[in-house]
Amino acid sequence: SPDDIAEKHVLDIGAHYGYFSLLSLQLGCKSVVAVEANPATIPTLTDNLAQFPNDTKIIHRAVTGEGVGKVWLNRSVVCPKVDVIGDIEVQAVSLENCMPDGDDIVLKMDIEFAEFEVLFNAPGSLIRRFSTICMEIHELENRTCKAMRDYLNVVGFEMVHRSPMIHWDWG
Repeated sequence: SPDDIAEKHVLDIGAHYGYFSLLSLQLGCKSVVAVEANPATIPTLTDNLAQFPNDTKIIHRAVTGEGVGKVWLNRSVVCPKVDVIGDIEVQAVSLENCMPDGDDIVLKMDIEFAEFEVLFNAPGSLIRRFSTICMEIHELENRTCKAMRDYLNVVGFEMVHRSPMIHWDWG
């Protein structure tokens, strides 16, 4: 909702063309860090956020649990999936190294199953800096998704919405 975004910092991981980032800026967020791995979408992402030059930072990297080295994107997948094989090489970055300042951060993450690796490798103290987490998760009822739900509950989040994105609030 607009109340979840207004006056907060937004970390948009898997920003793609920047639609969530742009909407967040239009709803009055303080700033956006847009992280996108796919080099083909960076020009459009940059163009879409150009009207907010002082409030945005674009990072062309793939967020991974370890945040070091390189990952590969498979060009044949419509929504590129981070994998160990592929034809587009991208530098990795950790969640911690792309975080905006502050402790009232909205996280939107849509990185094609890499969400699990990123969040399971992040300390609870880092995750608690988010006030809201919005994620697209496929196969919500599988064991990995249940583990994610349990982990976020342990660090203080409660699932409040399931469709079209999962939305957790902290506290």
